[in-house]
Amino acid sequence: MSVNTEGERSVDDTMNAIKKQKTLRATAKAGLTRRYNELKQLMEHPGTIDIEKVKDKRIGLEKALKELESIHQEYVGMLNEVEDKEEAEAYFTLADNSAKEALMELDIYVQTHTIQEILENTVNPEDSLSRVSVTSSTTSSAKACVAARKAGLLAKAATMERQRETELAELKLRQEKEKLNLDTEIAMATAEGRPYAEIDTQTSDTQTSDKRETVT
Repeated sequence: MSVNTEGERSVDDTMNAIKKQKTLRATAKAGLTRRYNELKQLMEHPGTIDIEKVKDKRIGLEKALKELESIHQEYVGMLNEVEDKEEAEAYFTLADNSAKEALMELDIYVQTHTIQEILENTVNPEDSLSRVSVTSSTTSSAKACVAARKAGLLAKAATMERQRETELAELKLRQEKEKLNLDTEIAMATAEGRPYAEIDTQTSDTQTSDKRETVT
């Protein structure tokens, strides 16, 4: 077997391995997207939500994200060209940011849902008064305590909602900034590579011309 044949086979094996890993990465990303969409659908119907089911979905999303990250890192390690690596990183960053945004939104959603449940299960002062015979001072005190508790929980829920909106806005801003930086780096790498590509083309053309002259 000639050296050239062995070299060609080695290159083919490497290319096939890269293609296989890229396919695995695409499959992992599809699984991540599916879990992400399932969570979004659950949160769009809060009236019928099963909080335990949501928590299980969250665990599944975390596992899918870790699986994608592992496959992605192995795939990037196979690449040699800077431009290819940057494109691969941009691909992963978008998926990673979307998943983390969903996880963050879900955490706040679960906390808010828990507070709402507490509010719904809190006994109204009027119910307490109808069931228990107490003195006027005790009645006023119990009523004030329950009202204060509700007010505190409502304030906390409102604060958490504002926090969620703020954090989501900040995350989207970071995503846009990261994408802009990646696009800029890819454009710069492409621009820097053009002169070398032109030189390679010119060299190849010159060598071909020289060979033709030699044959002639």
